[in-house]
Amino acid sequence: MQLYHSQQRADRRRRVVAEDRTDDGLEPTKSGSAARASRKATAAYTDGAKQEHARRVTDLAPRTHLSLALIFLAGATSITGLVAGYLYLPEMAAWGSKDGFAALELGARGSLASWLSSVLLGFSAVAALIVWSVRRHKLDDYRGHYRWWLIAAAAWLLMSVDATTGIHDALRVVMTKLSSNAGPLAGHAWWIGLWGLILVTTVARLLLDMRACRSALVVTMLSMGLWIAALVLRFAGLNLTEIRLTLAVETSKMGGHLLLLLGSLLYARHVILHSQGLLPARGANPKKERAKKESAKSNGGESGHSTRVDGAHATPAPHSNDKRHDLQPVATNADAAHLHSAAKSSRAVEPSDEEDGDDQDQDDDDRGGRKSSKADRKRLRKQKLEDRDW
Repeated sequence: MQLYHSQQRADRRRRVVAEDRTDDGLEPTKSGSAARASRKATAAYTDGAKQEHARRVTDLAPRTHLSLALIFLAGATSITGLVAGYLYLPEMAAWGSKDGFAALELGARGSLASWLSSVLLGFSAVAALIVWSVRRHKLDDYRGHYRWWLIAAAAWLLMSVDATTGIHDALRVVMTKLSSNAGPLAGHAWWIGLWGLILVTTVARLLLDMRACRSALVVTMLSMGLWIAALVLRFAGLNLTEIRLTLAVETSKMGGHLLLLLGSLLYARHVILHSQGLLPARGANPKKERAKKESAKSNGGESGHSTRVDGAHATPAPHSNDKRHDLQPVATNADAAHLHSAAKSSRAVEPSDEEDGDDQDQDDDDRGGRKSSKADRKRLRKQKLEDRDW
């Protein structure tokens, strides 16, 4: 018997252990080594490594104007530093060789200027992807205009690669070879025309989408203006030295890249806040609405409604004695008879107020409800007194 009871306790213990493993997320059919490996892997990371604590893609976009200002300031400082290094390149080259400071050449491939342009355009592509990931969930975008942001991300990424590798020069050579015609601008018109057509179409659609955020719209238009200025300065044939021409072209180009990144981040912030309902309604001015509410509270109390007080009404003109007012009660025949009997029962010699009222009511009854004059009432009282004396 003792052996039988011990076997029951062992079976019950195994069932309890299996249930505990099931509650912990472990399958009861796992072997001991697999269970130990699973526990070790779980204990190697904290709860912050779980999927529910991971950051989303939209968290990469800055939300405050201070962070945006710091990004712009960092980019502007980097461009200023590269420009200063290029200006002092001859003095630094005098210390050794020019090849030792080739990274400071603004127009050279593989330089710090090309790397910075590639970084700015790459971040612009990431910002465009963030806008696309949020804009594709908008309800009133029936024609799918959010897809233009995906095209823009691909365009900025291609420009980022071209900033360091110079793919446009390879395109120029290929198109010149295939057409057997160099064309204007020493063959540069091929890649300018092809890429300009794609760029103008994409940017025009993006600017139409940015109308809700005016700051992003203005900044993006300025970036396009700097790109056009860089092309004009490069191919206009101005009588400038090589240093000044390269400095003007590359500075305009990097400034355009920086403003493109800033405009994309501004619109990404606008889209994220709009999707979360943190922006005021379109056309509403928060300052005017706040001032209107404060003025309404000061005039009408806490309810917010102003109380209108009408002016004093004019006193109505008094009615003549021969005309009855509409608000005066009309004496009926029963009331006139009652007052007449009460007047006869009185023994006073002089006429009282009841007699006056009786006379008035009787006269009103005789005249069909029309009020008698004061002279008529005196005449009636005098006639009644003479009848009593007889």
